[in-house]
Amino acid sequence: MLSVADVLVAALMAMLGIMALLDFAFDGLSNLSEAFLAAYMVLFAALLAGYEFIWWQPISSFNKVFRKNFGFMYGLKGKGFYLIFIAFLCLGLWDGSPRIK
Repeated sequence: MLSVADVLVAALMAMLGIMALLDFAFDGLSNLSEAFLAAYMVLFAALLAGYEFIWWQPISSFNKVFRKNFGFMYGLKGKGFYLIFIAFLCLGLWDGSPRIK
C-alpha cells in the first residue's frame, strides 16, 4: 500500500510542478527560481514514480541503472530522506497566501 501511496504522491507532485510551470510569468530573475523548483519537482516526481514502477515490474537494465545512480532509494533512511527533501520542494513553491478565489 505504501508503494501505491508513493505513486500517488509522485503524480500529485508532477501535477503541482506542471501547474506551477503553466502559471509562471517571467517578470525577472527573482521569479526564475520558481520555474526551476517546478521543473525539479517534475523531475524528482518522475524519479520516484520510476523507482516504484521498477518494484512492480522488474526490468534488469532499469534496476541496474537505478541501483547505480540512485542506490540511496533502496534503503529506508535514504528513501525517507528523499521523500522529506521533495516535500520541502513542494513547500518552496508555496508563497504563504491562500489561493482560493
